[in-house]
Amino acid sequence: MHTQNSKKEKGKKEKEGRIVINRDELIAWFGREIKTLKQIQLYEAKAEAKRLLNLISVRVAAPQEHRTGILTQQGLDGYAFIHKIFQDYLCAQEIIYKADNEGNFDIILNHIQDYLHDSYWQDVLLLLIAQLKPKKAAKAIQEILNHDSQYESWLHRNLLFAATCLAENPQPLKIADNSLLQKILAALVTLAASDSRRVGYQIHQQVFQTLSDLNQTEIKLDLVQLLKDRANSDQDTQSQETQVKLEQNQLGQNQLGQNPTVLKSFLAGLQDNNNTVRHQASEILTSDRLTSDSLNKLDSPDYYLTTLHHTSLPKNIQNLSLSAIFRLDNTSESLVNTLLSWLKLLQNEP
Repeated sequence: MHTQNSKKEKGKKEKEGRIVINRDELIAWFGREIKTLKQIQLYEAKAEAKRLLNLISVRVAAPQEHRTGILTQQGLDGYAFIHKIFQDYLCAQEIIYKADNEGNFDIILNHIQDYLHDSYWQDVLLLLIAQLKPKKAAKAIQEILNHDSQYESWLHRNLLFAATCLAENPQPLKIADNSLLQKILAALVTLAASDSRRVGYQIHQQVFQTLSDLNQTEIKLDLVQLLKDRANSDQDTQSQETQVKLEQNQLGQNQLGQNPTVLKSFLAGLQDNNNTVRHQASEILTSDRLTSDSLNKLDSPDYYLTTLHHTSLPKNIQNLSLSAIFRLDNTSESLVNTLLSWLKLLQNEP
């Protein structure tokens, strides 16, 4: 079903990324498969196909607690997976099965070549590669890096998708080809240490997010070591060293609301001489990660406020929206009042 969507075949429509297929066509397809598997007459297979369809379909009329199944009815005679993740997972399984059954790994490589940067196939390819054995996973990721993508030197789509695959399951590549793993990490760190004006702000943010995701996996130590090596490199400029130090802090931003030391390091970044460091620190400090719950877990909820009073704030820190204040509505009154005062000052600016 997923594969057929790319061809927009007659009788199949798309709803929220899920393929909607006609009931008669679905029963006919089930019937053919059942006939082949069970070696029975076609009319018997179709009868069994109808029973199967009823069994795996969600009964909308049933009470909420009794609604089970993986297919849901769409309109009078259409069916789709209840969630696209089922469609993506089963599609990945089918590709792996065909490759194993025919002893032809090129089937997997061909899907990567054909659909690598097709957003509709992104989750399928992620699920597919995450389930491969180490050596096959290494081949698949190498295929991604070798893909002839337009403007790769500027967009880095191959690298970023290979890194996203690593974030899903890095262990197979570490086992099968650690040098390839290190190559990907080194390329990411190099991009992260580059000037965002040259790389592009959105790509820079994607790289930072990918590094943050990788920092939550088994290869965290490999990544931290690369960051430290670059920061201590004699060939690195002072600006790059400062940026890399910030990257190390950013990788710990998940602890922003739980660890006063991490919070303090970001606040110190607001006073750094490097404009990129100041901007990145302000982005993190105004992100959704800093909530009232996380602030209240600190030894002193007013620590954030007290430190900011002694910090030279860039303008974008003052540009806190009302939604940010709503997120902090359960924290100290003094903090909320200060945020409101910043907004008033901003309104009075020419």
